[in-house]
Amino acid sequence: MSVLITVATTVVNAETYYVATDGQADNDGSEEKPWHSVEYALSQVGGGHTIIVKPGIYRGPIQIAKQYAGTQAQPTVIKSKVKWQAVIIGAPYHVISNGDGCDWVVVDGFEVMGARYDGVKLNGDHNVVRNCWVHNNKAMGIAMHNKKGGVIENNLIEFNGNHIQFEHGVYA
Repeated sequence: MSVLITVATTVVNAETYYVATDGQADNDGSEEKPWHSVEYALSQVGGGHTIIVKPGIYRGPIQIAKQYAGTQAQPTVIKSKVKWQAVIIGAPYHVISNGDGCDWVVVDGFEVMGARYDGVKLNGDHNVVRNCWVHNNKAMGIAMHNKKGGVIENNLIEFNGNHIQFEHGVYA
């Protein structure tokens, strides 16, 4: 006698969605019909997907909530379609940040400036900031405090902070 056991598994494939300055909430997030903000895109699709931000000037902040964390296999990727041409400007605290414990997030290719505190502040493990131009923020350019597995690579970080002892280009 033989017994066959079938195990059903659900695999969620990472998808790519788009954001543009002229995007609309009632669009579908496709390249032809983008949404209006990263936060809105995440609220529609959740973490573990890629959000491509089309060139333009966007008012900050971009705040990535903990529920939108990715995984090692499927990180949450927020990426400028063209390096440094999606400009995120101004924020009362951090221009781009994620919640404490929001792990496996990649921020890629943005120009980030004008924060009243840090330009990019990532608060999760295994987060990545790459290919960004981070400048003219009041405190740190890029900050990752007490987190593991973080990667900061291939960024131009300049003119952040105004106190040589307490504010830095990178604080990790």
